[in-house]
Order: sequence, then C-alpha cells, then structure tokens
Amino acid sequence: MWTRWVWVGVVAVTVVGVVAALLLGGGDDESAPRAVSADEARRMALARFRTYEASPSEPAAGRHRR
Repeated sequence: MWTRWVWVGVVAVTVVGVVAALLLGGGDDESAPRAVSADEARRMALARFRTYEASPSEPAAGRHRR
C-alpha cells in the first residue's frame, strides 16, 4: 500500500516538473531556432559552398583528378 503512494507522488512531481519546464522554458532566447528569409538562406548556402570550394579536401572516393 505504501509503494502505491510513492508512485503517485513520483508521477505528481514529474507532471509538475514537465509543466513548469514547458511554461518557464521558452522565453525569448536568441539561440532558439527561427525561420530565415530567402535572402538569408541564399547567403548561408553561398557561404557554405564557397567554404567547400576553398577547403583543401581530398577527392571523393572513386573519382580521379585529371
């Protein structure tokens, strides 16, 4: 009978913790994911591509330089 109340207490504490985390956790965090505009996506893609082009990487497996 006592273990039943322990489980009820554990479940209650867990529910309160999850609800508190959901209510208090959001906020206006600068590092939170956000949607980007088309211009931002284009700039990020170009930056990634230019970095790839400038990197001294090995050729892909199965491809040979001529």
